[in-house]
Amino acid sequence: MITAWVTGGSSGIGRAIAGALVEHDVRVVLSAREKTRLEQAAESITTDDNRVKPIVCNSAGSRDVEALMRSVSNSWAGSIFW
Repeated sequence: MITAWVTGGSSGIGRAIAGALVEHDVRVVLSAREKTRLEQAAESITTDDNRVKPIVCNSAGSRDVEALMRSVSNSWAGSIFW
């Protein structure tokens, strides 16, 4: 299964892209800097099979990105990122 990482996923274009990807059977790692809005966005597009994983992350920071990648690897082993 393909896994896509969508940054800025708590609103606007990022949220719309994440929703469209989920509709096409893609697992989505949804990231943004603000936890509350991120969780709200994830809830609005979450499916019954848990294809949306919200992770608070500042994609400009290497430590945040490394933590995100570890979290996804632990949850979704064998994920392919696009």
